[in-house]
Amino acid sequence: MNITKDAVLDAVAALMRQRFGVTAERSKQFVWPLPNDVILSEAKDLVSNFTVIADLYLPPPLHCIVQFDDATHCTRERATTFASYPSDTPLNFDVRRYYADQTPGDAAIAQTDVLADQLPPKHGLNPTVRIRADEIEELTGPLAERIESVLSHRFAYHAGTTFHLMVDNAGAKPHSQTMHGNLSD
Repeated sequence: MNITKDAVLDAVAALMRQRFGVTAERSKQFVWPLPNDVILSEAKDLVSNFTVIADLYLPPPLHCIVQFDDATHCTRERATTFASYPSDTPLNFDVRRYYADQTPGDAAIAQTDVLADQLPPKHGLNPTVRIRADEIEELTGPLAERIESVLSHRFAYHAGTTFHLMVDNAGAKPHSQTMHGNLSD
């Protein structure tokens, strides 16, 4: 099965509409000031605001962004960014998979991903949900079932788990049983 960004985002939007009654918004832009504790390259001094473009925004009760990560986001440059994450950064993806990535990539994409992870929780959103193309490809069955499986695990195990807990436990903090229940009904 050829996994495309559009197909994955369409499947996520359909599942969230079915399970939570929410209408997802594609390419929603959030313009936020950069907090002092967000660590970037030396170019940070030149920027006071940053625009996060969500692949998909899920309104309340989910109130989070979803980012689809193809191979350009799964690189050695991305893996090194986690060293600068504050230990209390809430995450909603399996960091260990990103740590293992060693393919050369684009540092600018990696820095954009850092901001898409760190800024939403600082501005009242739930942690960013990241869906990797390779994790969808590893599963079998129709795309909708693969998405449901991935998101069920995200909401059950990873949502709100801080960075240091993700590294140690790959997500030991359960999320709301109501949210998880809506996905697994």
